[in-house]
Amino acid sequence: MDVVDAHEQAFEFYGGLPEEIVYDQDHLLLTSENHGDLILTHEFAKYVEERAFRIHMCRKADPESKGKIENVVKYIKRNFARHRSFTNIDKLNEQCLAWLNRTGNAKMHHTIKKIPAEVYALEKAHLRPVHKK
Repeated sequence: MDVVDAHEQAFEFYGGLPEEIVYDQDHLLLTSENHGDLILTHEFAKYVEERAFRIHMCRKADPESKGKIENVVKYIKRNFARHRSFTNIDKLNEQCLAWLNRTGNAKMHHTIKKIPAEVYALEKAHLRPVHKK
């Protein structure tokens, strides 16, 4: 399952597993939502149980619960991705990581008045170790 592989790669990249992950409602994760009761896809529910993390699913069409992540996506689109074309995903990832190191995570965030890389360094200590499945 691509979603599981993406999670595993993310946990490896970040150096650990968080206690909780916030998601937008997506058909790859969620089959339905009934008045707050979430019905996850079989594969994703099994994975969440195996890795033992909590999920927080944003409400549909609720910009307040999704605004932070949508602002991050907008920031990347307007700063890193604007006017950039690519033909190779590995090269794009390499360029993106370089941009994050010098700009996206290295400069002060205007809302929180902190440098994201410094905040991450503090938060990383709270990640659980990732054991190979």
